[in-house]
Amino acid sequence: MKIKIITQNFPPRIGGIQNVMYSLANNFSDLGHDVHVIPDHYYPGNNKFKITNLYFPKLLRPIAKKMYLTFLNDKNHLVFCDTWKSVKAVPKKYKNIVVFAHGQEYLNDKKNKYRISKSLAKSKFLIASSNYTLNLIKKSWDISNLNAKVIYPTYHIKKIKNIYKPKKNNERINFISVCRIEKRKGLFQSLKSLKVVLNEGYDFKWDIIGDGPYLKTLINETSKLNLEKNIRFHGRMDKYTDIEKSLKKSDIFLMPTFQDNNSIEGFGLSYIEAAKYGVPSIAGNTGGASEAVINNKTGWCVDACNKENLINTIIESINNSNKRKDYGSSAFKRFQEELNSNIVTNQLIDFIIK
Repeated sequence: MKIKIITQNFPPRIGGIQNVMYSLANNFSDLGHDVHVIPDHYYPGNNKFKITNLYFPKLLRPIAKKMYLTFLNDKNHLVFCDTWKSVKAVPKKYKNIVVFAHGQEYLNDKKNKYRISKSLAKSKFLIASSNYTLNLIKKSWDISNLNAKVIYPTYHIKKIKNIYKPKKNNERINFISVCRIEKRKGLFQSLKSLKVVLNEGYDFKWDIIGDGPYLKTLINETSKLNLEKNIRFHGRMDKYTDIEKSLKKSDIFLMPTFQDNNSIEGFGLSYIEAAKYGVPSIAGNTGGASEAVINNKTGWCVDACNKENLINTIIESINNSNKRKDYGSSAFKRFQEELNSNIVTNQLIDFIIK
């Protein structure tokens, strides 16, 4: 099968959608498909797939891509678009368009309603990252012309051969967060809750991996609360293997996300990256987070803005080693059986070529 990937999100930029599109290019290539990626930015290095970098200012990139695709005249090829925004770069004669939907790009529907409608009308398939995302789209747009399906976007998370081993009980619990540091991740709420937890006599360490617009503010708040001995900021880790090493050493993944205006977690890939190593999560109860983490089975889903609820959940996660083991085991099993990259990639291919 010949595949085009039209994307605004691709390495060397870092992020969830970038991981999704890069992994799809590799996975499709591994399955023997002819893959051609047309990104927004230069991507260096040798690849299993063909890549064409078009050097144009941002406003001209969709036009340049459309002209290039028109010149290629591969109208029968399957075209994957990272979001509805990339669909406008595809010429009308291309009919086999697959558009991915992640979540928050559909929240600002008043501003983009017409543009989104136009992109969805051009597409043949819609792949939503969660049931939350699909239901969000259905509320504002008619997608009766589309073949729509929810496939959790864990295309980059490979299955491991190791047999799950419950973590040993430690006197000190190791929390970890891996994310872009922004308001909706619930890190500020977690910080204040952990101060209360510490005052009540519980010991912990919290590793925070990532950067973002609120990193300095979070560091300052940590200092004000005198939590520097308990919290370690690692910044951005460019090597995924380094992140995996940190996850393996952790007891609980902490990221109780919530909706912040038009910003929300469409799914939450980091929860599944933790589940790969049997680490249960404390997640939010909004958006798609409650699909990435199943409440009272693979972790806890809480309202981060309810301080008492968050504090009680953190204390329970520290005190109840049996729940940590059960939730971690369930998270690992679910990943191995339902969410590893081979399974979701094959689900995607089977749905499109059925």
